[in-house]
Amino acid sequence: MLVLTRKTGETLMLGDSVEVRVLRVDGDEVRLGIVAPRSVSIVRGELLADIRAETQSAAGAALSQLEHLKRELAGRPQHAQRRTPDPQKLVVPSR
Repeated sequence: MLVLTRKTGETLMLGDSVEVRVLRVDGDEVRLGIVAPRSVSIVRGELLADIRAETQSAAGAALSQLEHLKRELAGRPQHAQRRTPDPQKLVVPSR
């Protein structure tokens, strides 16, 4: 882990495109300003575990639904599945 000391108004760069600036220090709180491209995701560390858990839960639910649908379709009789009619066997009513 890299440990740096910065004063109010000072910055540090993460790569070439992310700038972190110390805006204010008040007791044990530090206010930071971050300038980064929109493609860079910025998330508070304590929320990251919650986001990962939610993502895994949603993915699990989707897989569960797909498995249920697969079982349902596998149990259907073959004749119940839609087939494209043979155009040569279609009867067109006469007028």
